[in-house]
Amino acid sequence: MSNILSVLNQIKNVKVIDDAIGLEDYVAIDLSIVNTSLSAVNSDNAVEFEHYIDNYLKANKAKVAFGGYNEVRNLYKRSFIFNDNNQT
Repeated sequence: MSNILSVLNQIKNVKVIDDAIGLEDYVAIDLSIVNTSLSAVNSDNAVEFEHYIDNYLKANKAKVAFGGYNEVRNLYKRSFIFNDNNQT
């Protein structure tokens, strides 16, 4: 395990999205349940949710939005995949 960690620690400026997109084109987005602007968005409607994100990108002059790790999101409530009560 230490070998892989040393390799990973040597890698700089790694992107998971196309390198053609500059860091200045990224913006953080809050998709958590505490984001009050999401209360007006129907998270069950994928098209409406996509419009929200598109408008957020435009308003922030960005190409990529990234959310917080492990946020509690209402978006996931519509899917049984993310519902812990349905796991076997």
